Formats: sequence, structure tokens, C-alpha cells
Amino acid sequence: MNNIKILNKKETQEISEKLKNQFGIMQIPGILLRKGKERIFLFQGEATENEIKKIDSITNIERAGIYIGKIFEPTDEIRLSIEGTQIFKNQITRNIFILDKKEDYEKPKIEIEIIKKIPQQIFQTNL
Repeated sequence: MNNIKILNKKETQEISEKLKNQFGIMQIPGILLRKGKERIFLFQGEATENEIKKIDSITNIERAGIYIGKIFEPTDEIRLSIEGTQIFKNQITRNIFILDKKEDYEKPKIEIEIIKKIPQQIFQTNL
């Protein structure tokens, strides 16, 4: 069974450092949870850590909080989900890819393939 794991202080600090180094994110507004090896969730509810643990001991919690991203095992980097980029959008200062014009969306396929190989980019539009 893949139970929800509440990240301890050390694990939270490791994720926080990765977010800071990759994206410039300075503050995590909630409790970080992990499901399986990779999936990271942000819990901002009213339940305490002990209450989450108690519920998880009684039944399988499929998900708690919002899925914010995953740890990409080959590079040990964090890949933010769409929800993760929205939660941290006001804090993200690094690895931003800006599309200024509609023509930027209409690039040839080969250029799009190159962009896909950049694992830590966030796409932002100014349209």
C-alpha cells in the first residue's frame, strides 16, 4: 500500500532547497506530503499532522492536498505540476520560459522537441 507520508523537517528542507534552487521559491505555504517515491502534495487544510496520520492508519488516503509536482528520479529535480506553478506563481523567479507573441506558439516541430528536453522550464505567456 502506498500510504501518504508526511515529510519530516529534514525532508521538507530538502524539497524547499530544491524549489529555491530551481525556481527561486522561498516559502512553502503548508505541509508537504509524499505519495509513493515521487509525488509531492501540499496540504493547507485544518487537519493536524497527527490527525492525518490517524486517518491514514485507519484507511488508505488516496490523496490529501493539492498535487504540486514530482521528484524526477534521474536528475533528482522537481517537476512542478500545473497546480504547483499556479500556487507558486508569485514566487517563481528562475527557469521561466516566456512566450511573447503568437508566432512563438507556431514554432516548427523540431524547436518544440528541443524545448521539451529542458526539464525545469516553466512556460509563461504575455499575450
